[in-house]
Amino acid sequence: MGNPRSVAQQREGLRDEDAAVRYWAAIGFAANPDGARQARAELTRAMADSSSAVRIEAAGALLGSMGDAAARELLLRELQGDEANAALQAARTLELLGATAEPPLAVIQARHDLARSREKSPR
Repeated sequence: MGNPRSVAQQREGLRDEDAAVRYWAAIGFAANPDGARQARAELTRAMADSSSAVRIEAAGALLGSMGDAAARELLLRELQGDEANAALQAARTLELLGATAEPPLAVIQARHDLARSREKSPR
């Protein structure tokens, strides 16, 4: 579990201008469900971040700590989006959350099939 003494620093990190700092702050909240509950407002704002990695990790922290329905919806949107790396990260986040997230296997399978068809297409 995350360090409860780091919550204030992680909250600040979610507002940093550097996307990497925001990402690692969100990761920290994913490891500290109590801290994520304390920072719900900040994590909710982070779900609108310009970085898909930050959005996904913030959503994962909210879904894992509180079962947040909006977070689950964001993960499903990212999973179905055009950005392949974001789709992979969203799928992995859902997988790691297990039963809490009730992974949408049909959506993941459709995304996999799309990726495979793109691999086979001539460029």
